[in-house]
Amino acid sequence: NPLVCVSGASGSGKSSLVRATLSPRRLSSLNWVACPFVPGTRPLLQVAGAIRDLLVSAHGPSAAPSIDYVLQLASDDARSALQLLEDLHRQRLGIKYVFFVDQFEEVFTLAPKEEADRFLHLLSVSLAHSVPGKWVLTLRSDFLPEVSQLPDFQPYLNAPGGIHHLCRMGEDSLRAAIEGPAAAATYDGRAGFSVEPGLVKELIRETLHEA
Repeated sequence: NPLVCVSGASGSGKSSLVRATLSPRRLSSLNWVACPFVPGTRPLLQVAGAIRDLLVSAHGPSAAPSIDYVLQLASDDARSALQLLEDLHRQRLGIKYVFFVDQFEEVFTLAPKEEADRFLHLLSVSLAHSVPGKWVLTLRSDFLPEVSQLPDFQPYLNAPGGIHHLCRMGEDSLRAAIEGPAAAATYDGRAGFSVEPGLVKELIRETLHEA
């Protein structure tokens, strides 16, 4: 599925889950590259910046187009902007891209409507033309009805695996998430580590407070 949405309430761990899944080491073994960004007030600028960063990593700063050029292309001709990715896909022997849009609801809450519409159009064009890559969104659950009703997104979000719902973790789940990996870890020939009870308690308290 080229579009995946991870939805849940604030504090449910959406962003942390996706970041852990898209770890550079794991992706590089699969010939993928992650392009994370938060939309903010300029989602089109953010995705243009992500595209340019890929071009810089492949060709160097002097050979890559300017951010202004990529932004103008993304604004005026989404298909041509995405062609940059397709060309890069061929040049780099089939490498693919994961655009991780964290806090996708900001497209609707912070971005001006014209900017938001152009960004959503670029995303739609990417899906329609099967640009080599995927889009992974994290979204507050109260915005899910609005996003799932976008006509260009419906076929992907309604497909199996299109939407993943996360529940907010309680104290017991958080404790297991902190202590479990430490207990299973190995380092320098040693296996099984423990976390100080006071530190576990403080981490749980801070996490629940932030949520």
